[in-house]
Parts: sequence; C-alpha cells; structure tokens
Amino acid sequence: MTDTLVLGGLGLLVLVKAEALAPAPWVGPAMALSGVALQLLALPFYVAGLGGATAGTAGQKSLALLMGQYQHCLWAHLVLAAITAVLLGVVWQRKALTPRLLYVAFALGLAGEVAARVLFYAIGVPISVG
Repeated sequence: MTDTLVLGGLGLLVLVKAEALAPAPWVGPAMALSGVALQLLALPFYVAGLGGATAGTAGQKSLALLMGQYQHCLWAHLVLAAITAVLLGVVWQRKALTPRLLYVAFALGLAGEVAARVLFYAIGVPISVG
C-alpha cells in the first residue's frame, strides 16, 4: 500500500503538468512521504502482532524470518521508499521534469517494491488447515 502512494506521487508528477498544481505544489511529495510515514507507523504494530500469543507458531516463525534472515530486505524497502519520496520532492520543487532524476526515482521505487514482494513471499509460513 505504501509503495502505491510513493509510486503514485511519482506518477502524478509525470502525468500532470507542474502549472496545473500551482495552488498545491505539495501534493506529490506529501503523497510520497505519507506512504513512507504510514509504513513506519504500521511496522511496530505488524511486528507486535506477529510476535503476540494469538499469532501462533506460524506468526512467530514469520517474525523470526523478518527480523533475522530477511531483515536486510525490510530495511532496503524502507530506505528505498524514503529516498524515492525525497527525490520526488526535489523534482517537484524544481518544477522541472528532469528525466534522469525521474528515472532514478522510478528505479529506486521499483527496487523498493521488489524488496517488499520478496518479504511478502519469504516470510509467509504455511500453516496446515484441518
């Protein structure tokens, strides 16, 4: 969800002319930064939920994977999303669509999304039903 906000802010920048957003130049960067902020606010609750007694052994195994073997993917995802949001703010404030900077922001955002997908599939511990 948060990557959608970050990449959505980037897409908004590309699709909409800077002059059209003159009354609200903060919309794109605010969208991107709110995605990063939501991720950082939700992370402690997600980790607490995985480690809680109601999560069961599958949740605790997922937590062990998240905080152990795949911790680098978590931090890469968060850092890349934050850098993408900052780059988006820089491009937005310049009011010039610098193609090179946009490509870098898109590549970093995409890399952050790949890291998030790796986490999604890697920490999912199968549980038996029935």
